[in-house]
Amino acid sequence: MLLLLLQGYYLGGIYMQEACCHGQYKLNWLTPQCVLALRLIGLSFDLYDGTKKPHLLTPDQKLSALTNTPPSLTETLAYSFFPGGYLIGPQFPLLRLRKLIRQPKDDIYVNERYMEAGKQCLIGSAILIATQVLTVRYNPLYYSSYQFMEFYFPEKVFFVMIAGHLTIIKYLAIWTINDGACIISGLGFYKCEGKVAWDAVRNANLLKFAKITRFQHLIVSYNINTNAWLLKYVHKRLKFLNVRILSHFCSMMFLAIWHGFHTGYFTAFGFQLVVMNAEKEFVMAASKSPFIKNLVGKFPRLPDLVGFVYLHLLLGYCVIDFSLLHWNIYRHVYNSVYWYGHIFFVSMFLLSKAYCFFTVPVPCRVEKRYGQEDAKIK
Repeated sequence: MLLLLLQGYYLGGIYMQEACCHGQYKLNWLTPQCVLALRLIGLSFDLYDGTKKPHLLTPDQKLSALTNTPPSLTETLAYSFFPGGYLIGPQFPLLRLRKLIRQPKDDIYVNERYMEAGKQCLIGSAILIATQVLTVRYNPLYYSSYQFMEFYFPEKVFFVMIAGHLTIIKYLAIWTINDGACIISGLGFYKCEGKVAWDAVRNANLLKFAKITRFQHLIVSYNINTNAWLLKYVHKRLKFLNVRILSHFCSMMFLAIWHGFHTGYFTAFGFQLVVMNAEKEFVMAASKSPFIKNLVGKFPRLPDLVGFVYLHLLLGYCVIDFSLLHWNIYRHVYNSVYWYGHIFFVSMFLLSKAYCFFTVPVPCRVEKRYGQEDAKIK
């Protein structure tokens, strides 16, 4: 009931905004409310896990379950409105905030902390300024213009690629700046094998993003904490369905309704499910192909090169609907580019399945134990 209340309150605000603003997306109180709803849903699950017997909890649930002392009203407010995580994330359990409060204040790391935070702030600010400058020319709103419709097909593909990247990199830049605030507060601090690190709650990894060659790799470079939150609190808790693809679908639909009512959210996360599964099928089929094995043996860097081009060529297409939100707007964009992304990934899925069926004597896919699959989110 509490979960429905939290999400219902937020969705009620979105409904009122759409009625008042004629469906236009605006940054207002609903943006931090979106983050807050997710945080309190997680807190509710942690409190629920704390009432279970220890042997009924999974290892990751044991790390955040509130078994002994439930939070007071003051602690709940502090957790909800912690400055480093209130506006744009990241998501983190209450036990991490308690650890921050109780850990000894060691002056040894003060200078290092401010230097690391300053570096994150400068990097994020520089990238954000660059994206804002480039967005003047490569703006998703330009998709519906007459000039865009007059472009040749290769020009449209190039424009979609750049505009989509700028949309994603803008989020990465903002999260990088916010990571500096988490580092200064001490929330990002942890020790690993005696070494000090500051990325305990990092939500974006720019270096990894620059090197990714598959959509699956976005999980560990883009919106990292929200991806981990979804896997822990939604995807793995749907184990009772006994159908991994259904659990994945429900997780994607949860993300869509968490964002709001716009059709663009539902089509974006639904298409994401298609992309991830098509990519997995292709990777599995390619690993069984003697020709590809031979080719990779001669040119070891070829998969990375092909993967880099493939991902960055299609990444922008995957956020068209997420950027425009309204079906009556983005469907015209899809029509103008001949739905090339949808055709590509559906064909990839079908051809990979067909290859496994007709050429591989044993099942091409080796099923993983439930719960080992990662879940992806925008």
